[in-house]
Amino acid sequence: LLKLAAFVIRLAGVAGVIATQSRAPTALLGLALVGVAILAVPLRALSLRGLVGGGLFALVAGAAVLVPNLDAVRARLFGDLAASIQFREEYNDAALAMWNEHPLLGVGPNNESLDLPFFAPRLASIVKQLEQFQSRADIRASAPVHNVYLLMLAEDGIIGLAAFLMLLFGTLRRGVYATAASEGAVRGICLGLCVGLVADFAQQGVDFSLWFDPS
Repeated sequence: LLKLAAFVIRLAGVAGVIATQSRAPTALLGLALVGVAILAVPLRALSLRGLVGGGLFALVAGAAVLVPNLDAVRARLFGDLAASIQFREEYNDAALAMWNEHPLLGVGPNNESLDLPFFAPRLASIVKQLEQFQSRADIRASAPVHNVYLLMLAEDGIIGLAAFLMLLFGTLRRGVYATAASEGAVRGICLGLCVGLVADFAQQGVDFSLWFDPS
């Protein structure tokens, strides 16, 4: 029953990530699933037969979704890729410039958007246009730098980033210990959460979802 519940939750999670149509999370999701499958067999959280069966199921299900929507998928992957990369690079440069002026403690919590006009006027105008949606979604910032580590660095300096990384790696460390100490379905779930955390931490290099208020 626990394995079945985990399987259903995994399907819901996969569907949710794909529905966002976000490139980096979808790619990292695929890598995470492969990573879980490879690690689960030697850890005896997944049988070899289950690995093969699950892999075939994933291939068939993926093909059933992708083939009818190839044109839309291709357009989403490459349509605005260059603009998206340029936008993130410009934001990263602005965040690093802020940190360079305030290396220890940054510009202050939630102050990144306030100082943005001094470092990137074009980006500041975009944020200004999005402010009308802040009250509707009840969020802290409409469009901060799309890299949570640089966001921490700009707002809280090297001290704040170090504290944030301590939190992330402390969580991951607990997950590794839990995986080693458990067995069966519980070990599989702990392993999946650990690999998922690693993928999420990697994805934060192009996003800020770990610092996004739930709405």
